[in-house]
Amino acid sequence: QINPNITSLINGGYMITWASQNPSDGTFDILAQRYEADASTYGDNFTIASNATGNQIFPAVANSRTSGNTTMFVWSSNSGGSEYDVYGRIFQNSTPITSDILINSVGVMNDQLYPRISGINNGNFVVVWSDAYNHTGNVYASIISPSGTAIGSIITVNPAWSFAVDYPWVSGLSATDPTYPGGFVISYLKELATSDDRY
Repeated sequence: QINPNITSLINGGYMITWASQNPSDGTFDILAQRYEADASTYGDNFTIASNATGNQIFPAVANSRTSGNTTMFVWSSNSGGSEYDVYGRIFQNSTPITSDILINSVGVMNDQLYPRISGINNGNFVVVWSDAYNHTGNVYASIISPSGTAIGSIITVNPAWSFAVDYPWVSGLSATDPTYPGGFVISYLKELATSDDRY
């Protein structure tokens, strides 16, 4: 059981997700469990990805800012072949209300890894991830509606850089934020050079 991630729920309690290894073939699936505020479980573990072919890794979860029972999960999957893509799926409690959603562009060549997600004040979600490969790459973001539809185009987050840009994180801002009310902020690590692995 690896790569846990957690979100609080606006109506109390929290949701935890993680990658779980299948003992029969060594591949990983994404599981989740909802908890009440007193740490008692709400229902049972449930599986996130509908396509369990290959590995499902690096899960993350966020609660909707407008619906306490709505959560969106994201993860990286190589179910479509050797390269990893970023997928998402939206749930009401433990019941899926969308199929698996491809978040990154179709046909990209590099692995799409380290997805993170946040809810924002208008009810949408922001997903970020990295396509860093062999000391190159970028951080990207996409806004997803509560129905699972991408809003606008995929955003390149970082300025042009000669080395790797990795491990992004995103957080929605308060409606009373003095600069970007209801917006979001993204952070990431930037590799200094290929001769060492400092960021």
